[in-house]
Amino acid sequence: MFLAFSIVIKENGVSFIEVSQMLKALNQRKEVIAAKGRKKSSGPFYCSGCQKEVILRQGPKRQPHFAHQTSTDCQTYSEGETKEHLEAKQLLFEWFQDTGIEIEAFLPKLQQRPDLCYKNIAIEVQCSSLKFSRFLERTTTYLANGYQPWWILGTKLYPKRQWSFLVKACCTYQSTGFCLWLIDTRNQALVRLHQIKWHYQEGVSSRRIATQKGSLTGKRHFDLCAKQKDRRPTIFLNG
Repeated sequence: MFLAFSIVIKENGVSFIEVSQMLKALNQRKEVIAAKGRKKSSGPFYCSGCQKEVILRQGPKRQPHFAHQTSTDCQTYSEGETKEHLEAKQLLFEWFQDTGIEIEAFLPKLQQRPDLCYKNIAIEVQCSSLKFSRFLERTTTYLANGYQPWWILGTKLYPKRQWSFLVKACCTYQSTGFCLWLIDTRNQALVRLHQIKWHYQEGVSSRRIATQKGSLTGKRHFDLCAKQKDRRPTIFLNG
């Protein structure tokens, strides 16, 4: 979710910083609007967190999004996002929108903004490295306030033979054993690794099930995913 650098772009003589990007903003009537399908001429647009003006960024090879000006000190949208992260959030939102899911929902009591939220399920899509202390902070805050965190990993964090501590911590436990969720934006699919096993010489092995967008209705697939999740993430394995 964190981006190590920022990109400053000048448009009409004004500098904007791409380190904080969002898929929704407010219009002049303070209504929540989506970046996708929006025209720049329908602005101005405002950040739903700090209320400052933001610019609409779009293009043939760019996920439509809003960006802050360089001078912003917004705390709600202070985390940089990769192209994959923006695409993953939009994919999941479009896939599950028939459930009433909300994208970039700010939870004032928690002072956290999960990528998507449905009832008490807080979905976090992690596409870049994250300190374990930060992961633990966000997860424990969700649990302490009655939310069920669902961590989904992007391609950079796909597990290999030896799994990182963060990847292990993102696993959940169900009746058939441990499982881990991945997102594949290129093929528009959710991937579930299950039957996860560890061998002291071979490392970690698992079976893989991929479900592409459109193969099931969003509500049906979301229900299946939710039923397969344990309420608490479980750290497992010693290797």
